[in-house]
Amino acid sequence: MFYYKPLFTFLCILFLFSLVGCTFNPQYQNLKQLLLLQDEINDIDGLDNPRIAKLNNEATQLFVVSADDDSLAVFDVSNDFDLSLSQVFKNDENITGLRGATKVAISKDGLFAYVVSFYDSALVIFKKGVDGKFYYQHTYSDNINWWEYKGKPIASSLQKLALLGAYDIEINDASDQIYIASSVSNAISIFNINTDGFPIFSHAIRDTDNINYNLEGTVDVLLSPSNSKLFAAGYNENAINIFLKQDKLKFNLSQRLINNTDGIKHLEKPLSMAISHDELYLYIACANGSIVIFTQNPKGKYSFLQSITDVGESVLAGAGNITISPDDKTIFVASESDNAISIFSKNNDGTLKYESAITSKKVHINTLLGASSVNVSPDGKYLLVTAGKGNSLSIFNLR
Repeated sequence: MFYYKPLFTFLCILFLFSLVGCTFNPQYQNLKQLLLLQDEINDIDGLDNPRIAKLNNEATQLFVVSADDDSLAVFDVSNDFDLSLSQVFKNDENITGLRGATKVAISKDGLFAYVVSFYDSALVIFKKGVDGKFYYQHTYSDNINWWEYKGKPIASSLQKLALLGAYDIEINDASDQIYIASSVSNAISIFNINTDGFPIFSHAIRDTDNINYNLEGTVDVLLSPSNSKLFAAGYNENAINIFLKQDKLKFNLSQRLINNTDGIKHLEKPLSMAISHDELYLYIACANGSIVIFTQNPKGKYSFLQSITDVGESVLAGAGNITISPDDKTIFVASESDNAISIFSKNNDGTLKYESAITSKKVHINTLLGASSVNVSPDGKYLLVTAGKGNSLSIFNLR
């Protein structure tokens, strides 16, 4: 949905990115770039329009999914955070389901990688062998070319897995359940994971004749740190849905946050969400170039706190991938249209203050060209950035 190349152009128009923030440290004003890897340069592959770079729990391997390479790339990570390409998986006669790969989730033990794809509308499973290499296992898909319907409704009976337009994926701390945001199915698809690491479809949360969940164009799903709340962004409905976990198989709708209701402003086309470690503050990045912040009251309900639409310079356009630093003090935002990484500080009351940005003027042009994601290593020392138009993966030193 956020692709720049011909195959993804219409999705770029549909889904832009916005941003969110956190607590600032002056050291972030002059980040040092340690590494720049570019697709098809120095034997690097699997970086044609990368969408996300995610580390395993021990930060010994890095996983990158790329939408135009239809791929999953696995890098080994050294102690000083040097990267070496280990494997690249692409759609071929033996592997299916990676067309338009968008996101990846890694099991806590690092043995499984779960990839979702937008065009193949699939969940693809990879497992680590005793030799340390990953191997393709299985693809889950309803095998529907949804774009051929040209916007016409697709019967639920044809999309039993509710994976059409799969765009985001989350895994819980126990690594026994995964949650997938499906933008065309307008649903959250939930799979239970067996003890052998393989998922089994459980059910989908989606609109019925009796209830409207405001899930049209679901592009992001977020699990709270306590694993007790599930958030879903309904892009087409300007809404955030909050579900409370009742038991392993059941989530109940607790609250809807909808633009222009209850004092909510600028919640237009929400794309990405982040939550503070204590779950008191929820940050929403919106395609209209705004950040909307909510605060949780003692009864567990969220209310509008702040919206940011202008920071004084052009760094918000296309912002949308948000990550919070391990110390819960800083939020980094990748801005795909403005080719920038923005840095916000989180005040004690949860509000945000813009501090600085890394722009394409300060680094190699491909470093931030179409910046598509930003993540922080678990130890807080390194910043990982992917660039969709630059076909690159970069590492910055934070300390």
